[in-house]
Amino acid sequence: MRLCQMSALILTCLCTSHSLADPGTQGRHSIIVFGHKHRLDSRTLKNGVILLSRPGLEMALTPGNRRVRINDMSIYMNDPLRSTPGKLTISDADAHTVLAPILGTPVLQEIGERPCVVLDPGHGGPDPGASGYHRTVEKRLALDIARRVRRKLGGTGIDVHLTRDRDHGLTLQGRVASARSRRADMFISIHLNSGDNRRAQGIETFVLPARGYPSTSNGTKSHARYPGNDFDALNTLLASCVHKGVLSRTDATDRGVRRARFSVLRNATFPAVLMECGFLSNHGEAQQLRHREYRDLVAEGITRGILTYVSKVEAPVRSAQSDRENVETGSTDRAGLDMLPDDTEPKTSAPKRAQDLRPSDR
Repeated sequence: MRLCQMSALILTCLCTSHSLADPGTQGRHSIIVFGHKHRLDSRTLKNGVILLSRPGLEMALTPGNRRVRINDMSIYMNDPLRSTPGKLTISDADAHTVLAPILGTPVLQEIGERPCVVLDPGHGGPDPGASGYHRTVEKRLALDIARRVRRKLGGTGIDVHLTRDRDHGLTLQGRVASARSRRADMFISIHLNSGDNRRAQGIETFVLPARGYPSTSNGTKSHARYPGNDFDALNTLLASCVHKGVLSRTDATDRGVRRARFSVLRNATFPAVLMECGFLSNHGEAQQLRHREYRDLVAEGITRGILTYVSKVEAPVRSAQSDRENVETGSTDRAGLDMLPDDTEPKTSAPKRAQDLRPSDR
């Protein structure tokens, strides 16, 4: 068994010993004791929010809420901060595989001399994904962003592969199988969002919920154990790195690191995340995404997140040292309106609902 699997399995076993019980009755930790363990001072604000802090870090939790604010980034836990007699508690799963890795508890991953990242541009071929304002089409934008990440990672000592490098269709099983055949050390599925609420905007990154807990968007929980759950801690760490990287480069609205049982996350045998890089159903965000300059910033953020993740789980990639703080973007990628294949002159049109085959919790 590879070291990454053993490390993730140890952490996961710590939080799933009661996985067949209702999540609210599983092992829990006092949030104050947890904070002290991680050298965090605690105080309660007037609105009931628990604030844990140390130099350079501030974490805010609200009783009854799954959302945690860590500095300028939102993370959704598997279970809310709960009130129990005399204390506020978080679940084992959240203590060990959500908050601890983000706060710096080491999670090792043996990724070899040349780490391998597989980028998965969503949709393709007969499945366009979401289509939105300004003739934006998800499958084209996702492929363009993935290609830019691949180019930026050149020379860093990281092998990069795409599940598709042209406009053709892939099954969900085929995407994971492609990554598995490459012996992927990490998997990032790249998508663009769409919704009925045309004002919705921003970046959101998805990871698999822990066993026995619901997705962020609904109350459906599953007691099934999926291959992806072997990497619960690494999934969260990878998601937080790439999510923070994109936010820092784009200044987009933060919709948080969320949880969903998408097929590519359930069946991954490596750390895996799914990123939604903006809403094509939002007029302003679709306009931004049409510009190669903005897509380049998104790609730069993903690139920085990958490099940060590698540096956290293993000794830094030797050949990438000079590139970590200054990811080269290339002058040709940072100006003008990008006319993608089959685009016509910019034209505003009402978005179509996404023909999105990402399965949820079914």
